[in-house]
Amino acid sequence: MNAHRISLVSLFAAALFATSCQPLPERHGMAVEITPVTGRLATINPNDVVVAPIEFAEEGLQAPEQMLRQAAVGSLIARRYAPLSLDFVDASIPESLAGGVLKAPYRPGSLGEDAVLRIIVHSWDTSLWNLRNALMVDLEFIMEDPGDSGQELWHARLKQRFDFEKQARTAATESALLSTAMRVMTDEICSQLPQRVVLPGAH
Repeated sequence: MNAHRISLVSLFAAALFATSCQPLPERHGMAVEITPVTGRLATINPNDVVVAPIEFAEEGLQAPEQMLRQAAVGSLIARRYAPLSLDFVDASIPESLAGGVLKAPYRPGSLGEDAVLRIIVHSWDTSLWNLRNALMVDLEFIMEDPGDSGQELWHARLKQRFDFEKQARTAATESALLSTAMRVMTDEICSQLPQRVVLPGAH
């Protein structure tokens, strides 16, 4: 084998090795864990959805609650659902409890909705935010029938680290970056929510 051929073989091997080291493109929703439920999501085909106040699995946990809920609203709309206005939902919760230390749970069915989306925060780690604009989260989304049974219609959980260095370069403000980050996360988990079937003539 001559030197020129050896050189070409070496270059090819190096290129192959470099390519193999590149991370493969992530498929949307791959990190989302779906809990099988016997709910009737397809049968009910809910339109109006309440995004309930954020629930925290442990006392002391904090997260940008309204931003997270608003992001979930956008993700639901993208899946062809019709989430009710957060202001409208929150106005139905007693003021003495809403936004206080003791958060009032939303009473399912209060607004005549077809389904309720509960968001439970199990972990919200911002230790790498200032350094790398990274968040490590553990979020659980549960869509329930607002009827007396409270039957689960869909149940998913996402435990993942998200990096937003790229978005940070173009974000005008910290608030804008956080808003984008919330939407990326809710889109990720809602990518596994069956899209609502819109029938001809249906609202």
